[in-house]
Amino acid sequence: KELMLLAGVTCAGMTAMDTALCLANTSGLYITEVMTGNKSTHGPNVTYFYDYIEIYNMSGQAVNLKGYGLSDNIKKPRKWQFPDITIENNSYLVIYCDTTQTSKDGVYYFTNYNLKKSGETVCLSTPSGQILDKVVVPQLYDDTSYGRTLGQAGLFYYSSPTPGAANGQGFTGYAEPPTFNVAGGVYVRPLTGENAVTINVPAGSTVRYTLDSTDPNESSPIYTEPIEIETNTVIRARTYRDGVEASQIVSETYLISVYHTMPVVCLTTDPDNLTNEEYGAFAYGPNVDTSKPTPWIKIATYGQKNWFPAWLEYSDENGQLQLSQGVRFRVMGQYSLDMPQKSLFIKADGQFGKSEFDYALFDDRPFTTYKSFVLRNGGQDGLFTRVMDGLEARLIDQAGSTLATQAWKPVIVYINGQYWGHYNMRERAGVDMVAQHEGWLKSKDIDLLQSDGLSSSQVKQGSNADYKALYNKVKDADLNSNPELLAEVEANFDIDNMFDYYIFESFYGNTDPGNIRFYRNTKSGD
Repeated sequence: KELMLLAGVTCAGMTAMDTALCLANTSGLYITEVMTGNKSTHGPNVTYFYDYIEIYNMSGQAVNLKGYGLSDNIKKPRKWQFPDITIENNSYLVIYCDTTQTSKDGVYYFTNYNLKKSGETVCLSTPSGQILDKVVVPQLYDDTSYGRTLGQAGLFYYSSPTPGAANGQGFTGYAEPPTFNVAGGVYVRPLTGENAVTINVPAGSTVRYTLDSTDPNESSPIYTEPIEIETNTVIRARTYRDGVEASQIVSETYLISVYHTMPVVCLTTDPDNLTNEEYGAFAYGPNVDTSKPTPWIKIATYGQKNWFPAWLEYSDENGQLQLSQGVRFRVMGQYSLDMPQKSLFIKADGQFGKSEFDYALFDDRPFTTYKSFVLRNGGQDGLFTRVMDGLEARLIDQAGSTLATQAWKPVIVYINGQYWGHYNMRERAGVDMVAQHEGWLKSKDIDLLQSDGLSSSQVKQGSNADYKALYNKVKDADLNSNPELLAEVEANFDIDNMFDYYIFESFYGNTDPGNIRFYRNTKSGD
């Protein structure tokens, strides 16, 4: 009862405080939306996903903002100052927050600070430093914004952000997620009697759960008593409370009387995400005739490579649970997808709380956080040794080469509580891995190309324009008789690194040497 009362007072108090603040603001300029974890929303006039602060003018006239301040620190209200910008009446202005970017007058503007996903207080001030408006922004899930809806009192969360436009219907918060007295993991004996699993139900709330891996909804059974676990079981639970959005789904996988010497990865998702004939990750679909030979990848449903929400649990070699969090996943690969066991791309997703995996997944890497990893079925070696690719990469590392290779760790995988076999956990080959290996702060500054890098489909991120220009200069040239062009090549390519690549490819007898990625940092030129 105390928790319910506190939550109610806090919500009402926040609304009253914000209403008083708005009434005291006679300028007609308001902060209407803030985004601190933008992963998929394009703001006006930009092509990347930047965090932002949105200003709305309802003063009845155009306002020139030159010298006004916009800050993430109320003690320094003019931390960033507006240039000569005029915001028209009944208009929105979006200011992006990314210290690595440069403003372009009349098109877009970037502040000299970044917004913290853990929570911020942002404020708008006059040229003299008088604070006109402020918004205390709580910790937000990725792709969720926070702000005000015109004509409604209080502050709201928005699951569909609208930078530069009026906010839609918002909500005031989330129900507190349920917790379990026993964490998922590997257990020698069944969890029965006094060892049965209990779910802690937040005050004033109802917890609904499932035992078949489906997403709990308002029709699912209500939790009322301990659950006995005698065989491999997945419990998925979600809290419901009047007046707020339902909590995130929490999943716990209990593996009973199983024995493994390798780390164990448990992935849980609604079974429909796997088997639905129209979009399922593992579904053949209506166009595949399995009596006919492969390839099926181009006509199979799994070839769509759709993303799905899931819950991931990772237990180390000693059976200790190290990770338990929401993720997104999809299948990956090309012709290897026609194999029964499919490779998986696993990505931490801030929509479910954490944007990273805070754990040192690979013993031979110095990194303690990762944004993603992959579970590979062995590819072309999937029906043979299943370890060749990882072994070859480790030999390259031990040779002291500067080639960036994907770390390797064999693991056991369970999906929805069912044994799915041995997989090879690898770093995900992409811009985040490159930035981590090179020590670069911003992965968005990387041009990443694959194969021969000449077509637009081979640009994984950034641009291939400079690469193509140099390629066209070199392809028919004699570098031995053109020292200036040779010097340009040496200035733009790590020649020794390239030599290493072809030496190792030749030594291993790789029949697919075009399966390559190469990169540069557009800011530093490295």
